[in-house]
Amino acid sequence: MEHIKIKYKFEDVSELLEKDIRQLVMDNIEGKMDNYFKTVFKKVDAEIMIEITIQKNKKEKYEWNFKFHLDYKDYNYTREYVSPIDLVNSAFAHLKEQLSDKKSHRNRWAKTVQE
Repeated sequence: MEHIKIKYKFEDVSELLEKDIRQLVMDNIEGKMDNYFKTVFKKVDAEIMIEITIQKNKKEKYEWNFKFHLDYKDYNYTREYVSPIDLVNSAFAHLKEQLSDKKSHRNRWAKTVQE
């Protein structure tokens, strides 16, 4: 966890919801992603950066962008959801699919950027 950096940007999101989202991000990192991130950290001096932007729009939905930089590759997920809890779990689920090379119709909206 010491080599994982997380940046958050919240707009029109309540403090309570911010706290819940931060906890859910940590739960995903420590639970669902632990083994995947271990493979990244096999490289000496590897780092993981996660940038999370969540804002509530005029339609009362949450627009979000998750940027995952896994030392050697960037993954960018952008969507609009009603439930911020679902959006956090969805972003990590899609990253997990990408890292395990599973092909799915759900990966259509995940943009992978090579450095």
